[in-house]
Amino acid sequence: CWPGKALTMEMPVPYCPSLEGHTQILRGDYRKLAFIGNDAMSTVFASHSLEDWETPEQIIIVNEWKRVLECGGNLIIVCPDEKVYAQHCRDSQQIYNQNHKISEYSLEYFKHHVLPYTGAWETLLEESLIDGYSWNWVGKKLP
Repeated sequence: CWPGKALTMEMPVPYCPSLEGHTQILRGDYRKLAFIGNDAMSTVFASHSLEDWETPEQIIIVNEWKRVLECGGNLIIVCPDEKVYAQHCRDSQQIYNQNHKISEYSLEYFKHHVLPYTGAWETLLEESLIDGYSWNWVGKKLP
């Protein structure tokens, strides 16, 4: 890994075409990061990506992110709390993102239905509500 550098990634078909042209170093399926070796990254940061997958795929994704993290590396996840997000959309007349798969998705959902199936982590931070409708979880990969 390159200290102080970041690899950005987008799915093969861009999730948000309006962002096309922004620097994305890699395109691929983050359920299968075969091009990244085991224990290669010090940090994985995922913002608003897990909510687009059903629970079994989320488990696969978090396990893959864990595989590429070095021991002691950090996984940082930011996702919307679906109930709060849905209300935000109604209140602001913003279009609701239909790609979100789990209507009850929240930090608690993640902690009970995904995280237990991904091995040992030390939780460094958890916030159930940031930026109006998102939650944040930071974990350190344990041996």
